[in-house]
Amino acid sequence: MRNSRASVRLAAPDRKATKPLAERGRMLFVRDVLELLPKKPDGSPVKGTWWVRNSFAPEHKHRLGRDPYWWECDAVAWLDAQGAA
Repeated sequence: MRNSRASVRLAAPDRKATKPLAERGRMLFVRDVLELLPKKPDGSPVKGTWWVRNSFAPEHKHRLGRDPYWWECDAVAWLDAQGAA
């Protein structure tokens, strides 16, 4: 007789293969991303904090609590792709 409390194992969603931690680089937060962006003649970044939070590499954005972050390799690759386009 089967236990009525038997758990049902659901199929896990397909996850893409992730790079090993050593290959990902640093975790970049909003201020770190602003440092990667080109600068105006006065030294300030061409984009602001709002743009980084809402438009920068959305497919690579992760969350740590309320703060968004990006892996360094993904952020640099995204910036390179934007420059090539």
